[in-house]
Amino acid sequence: MIIENSKGIKKEFKLLFKIEKDNNIYLIYQDNYSKQAYAGKQNKDNLKKLNDKEIDLINNLLKKIEE
Repeated sequence: MIIENSKGIKKEFKLLFKIEKDNNIYLIYQDNYSKQAYAGKQNKDNLKKLNDKEIDLINNLLKKIEE
């Protein structure tokens, strides 16, 4: 998966999870080089930063997957 940041720089990431909830699509992805995981809310062709409520939602879902 290729993501373009606000400066127009494109970078390839590995998609880990795609979560659809309440007509929103959340993506959890991993940087291929640093192996860091990130999440964002898909808005047309770009990703938006998550608010605190959305971060809690993602964390709770990931905890349930671990169990």
